[in-house]
Amino acid sequence: MTGDTIVVAPVHFIKWLPLYENEKPFNIFINLPEDAQDTRTNNLEFDVIDTSFHNVRGQEDKFSLDEQGFEFIQWPHTFKNFGDRAAVETEYLPQIEKFIREKIPDAEEIALFEWRLRDNSTMNPGELRDLEEPTERLRPSLHPHIDHATKPILDRIQATFPENYKELLNKRVRVLNLWHPMRHRVENWPLGLADGSNISLNDFLETDHVRRKYVGASLNLMHRPEYQWHYLKDQMKDEAILFKNFDSSGNVKAHFAPHVSFPHPEARDDAIRESFEVRMLIFSKE
Repeated sequence: MTGDTIVVAPVHFIKWLPLYENEKPFNIFINLPEDAQDTRTNNLEFDVIDTSFHNVRGQEDKFSLDEQGFEFIQWPHTFKNFGDRAAVETEYLPQIEKFIREKIPDAEEIALFEWRLRDNSTMNPGELRDLEEPTERLRPSLHPHIDHATKPILDRIQATFPENYKELLNKRVRVLNLWHPMRHRVENWPLGLADGSNISLNDFLETDHVRRKYVGASLNLMHRPEYQWHYLKDQMKDEAILFKNFDSSGNVKAHFAPHVSFPHPEARDDAIRESFEVRMLIFSKE
C-alpha cells in the first residue's frame, strides 16, 4: 500500500475556557484527600474534531526530525521482556542509547530519562494508574500534545546533571521520543503526528500534571484546520518513530511534533495495540 491513503478519525483537542484567565489548566493523577474542598481532578474540556490522517507507508523517507519534527526508522531489536523493569533498564535502554548515538553522531551527551508501556486494553478513562511504575500500562493517549513544557525540561536537566547543567544549557538541547510496537503490528490506535513546522507555541495550552512524586507540565494542542497529520499504517515492531518534544536550535523548521493515538476506522474491534516509548535528552553543539 502506498502512502496516498487518507483516513478520518475523531480527535479530542483541548478547548480554551474563560476560567484559564484565572487558573492554569491541570490534571491530577493521584487520589485526592477525603477532606479536599476542591474535588476536581482536572479543569479540562475538549472539542472532538473529525481529523484527516495521511498514511506515509511507502513515503517514510520524506520526513525528518528537523523538517517535520519526526521520522520513521528501522529498529530491528530482539528484546521481549518489556514487563521486566530491571531487564528494560539494564539490557534494552543501553541498546537504544547506542543506536541513538549512531543515529545522531553529533550528540555529546544523552540521557534516557523515562519509559512507558501502553496498550488498548486499559481504556477506562477514570482508572488511576501508578505513573511512577513504568511497567504499569497506560492507555493510548487520546489528546494531541507535547510531553513536556519548557520549564519541566530545564528542571529535568538540572536534576539529571546537577554539576554541569549550566554548561549543557549553552548547547543545543533536544528532547526526543522513540516509539514502537512491542509485539503486534499496529492495526488500531496508531500514533498520529502533526507536522511541527507550521504549528506555533500559541496553539497549545500548558497543562500541569500532578503526580505522587512529581509535578510537571505538558502542552495540549488546540484545534486548527491547517494542521497536517500523518501516521504509518500497520506499523511493525521493528519500525520505530523518532520524534521531537523540544529543540533549542534556531536553525530548524520543526521544534516539536504534537502526537496522538486515534481509533482507526478500518481496524478490527479486537485488534491489540501494545507500544513502548522512551524519552531522552540530547545535547550537542549548535
